[in-house]
Amino acid sequence: MAKILVIDDDRAITRILQVVLGSGGHEVFVAQDGAHGLIAAHEIHPDLILLDEMMPLLDGSSTLRALKASPETQPIPVVMVTVQNGNGYTRALYDLGVELHVVKPFDPEEILEICNRLVPSECSS
Repeated sequence: MAKILVIDDDRAITRILQVVLGSGGHEVFVAQDGAHGLIAAHEIHPDLILLDEMMPLLDGSSTLRALKASPETQPIPVVMVTVQNGNGYTRALYDLGVELHVVKPFDPEEILEICNRLVPSECSS
């Protein structure tokens, strides 16, 4: 079982991800904005982070920069799950260290498959 941190201010999205990832055997934690997401990442030490872009207090790109700047959270794979796309946005995310960019709306089963693929094998047993 992996610990997955979902950082997204949309409660409907976080609920869907909790149900789908939970049914896949993962432990899911939620933060409603980037600032609380950074705190949670340091406290929980998740195996994977799903991160939205447009949030209050601290947007996703700023949160990603902070995650990758910290030695403690830098190795955690991050998947951006957001409506933003194009105009070099995806390239910029990869330059910041994101593992994958998934555009909303998404297929929940696809997200589960992505999480299962990115989670370290020692966490999925």
